[in-house]
Amino acid sequence: MRFRKYFITGLIAIAPIGLSLLFIRFLIVRIGNILGQIFQRIPILSTLPSLVISLLGFIAILFLIYFIGLLTSSFLGRFFIGFWEGVLLRFPVIRSVYVTFREVFSKLLGTEIVGKPVFVPYPREGVKTLVFLTSDEIWTITSKEGKEKKGISVFLPTNPNPTTGLYVIVPEDEITDPHLSKEWGLKMAASSGIIYPDLKP
Repeated sequence: MRFRKYFITGLIAIAPIGLSLLFIRFLIVRIGNILGQIFQRIPILSTLPSLVISLLGFIAILFLIYFIGLLTSSFLGRFFIGFWEGVLLRFPVIRSVYVTFREVFSKLLGTEIVGKPVFVPYPREGVKTLVFLTSDEIWTITSKEGKEKKGISVFLPTNPNPTTGLYVIVPEDEITDPHLSKEWGLKMAASSGIIYPDLKP
């Protein structure tokens, strides 16, 4: 019994650390290889282990993103970005993809409303499901009886992969605000409710 108890305790202690390190390694290898392949052709870096080269590529990409953000804050940077944006918008298919991604990222990172976790009655009355607001726009929903209600767009994630799910318009009066942060909402969705915050007053 003691062996089992200590083994489970050790597993609980080490598993999150191990999984976190594996996830970090996955990010470093996948993202870092974008520039890592270029670094491998540099003679002074070619002798380094592949993981070290990926790490250098990952750090370089972080600095590149920061530099682009710094650059776009200036007039010259905005002009440069605007020029390439105009080029992309000239191609029909690329334009649709670019505009969609631009709006998604600007809303996710620029507003407090988009991505806010709330509860809605699903799949039936009396049952609450965690969803995320996708817009602050108000829709008009007309019932079979001809009554009009205000509706809000939400995203209903599926488990264990919260990046897939359903897009639903829910009546505003059926939405319950649990006062959760976006971080906690994502944790609850990804863990199927195993991880949850203490909401006691």
